[in-house]
Amino acid sequence: MGGSAVGVTVGAGVGFGVGVNVGSGVGVSGGRSVARRIPVELPDLAGREAILRVHAKDVKTEPNIDYTQIARATSGCSGAELANIINEAAIAAVKDNRKAVSQRDLEEAIETV
Repeated sequence: MGGSAVGVTVGAGVGFGVGVNVGSGVGVSGGRSVARRIPVELPDLAGREAILRVHAKDVKTEPNIDYTQIARATSGCSGAELANIINEAAIAAVKDNRKAVSQRDLEEAIETV
């Protein structure tokens, strides 16, 4: 019985996941898929700030955004939750007919996520 890696994801020191098909050699449909969860520490303050900046790079923001303050307010958040905060803030700005995300949008998005 052989195994073949079908997907490996590694994200900037944040997480790691592997999916493997284990089969009898008759093809993917004849095998079963095995997924493993590998626990990863939540990001610290510097990590949260870096993650927020990475996800905000493609979002138009006002020049006075204080990512350190947002990172402090998001203690215990995962990288995915931080990405969702940026997305929710962008949605709020669009709904408000504004072209850029404000500090207030980010602060309110923390409560939403």
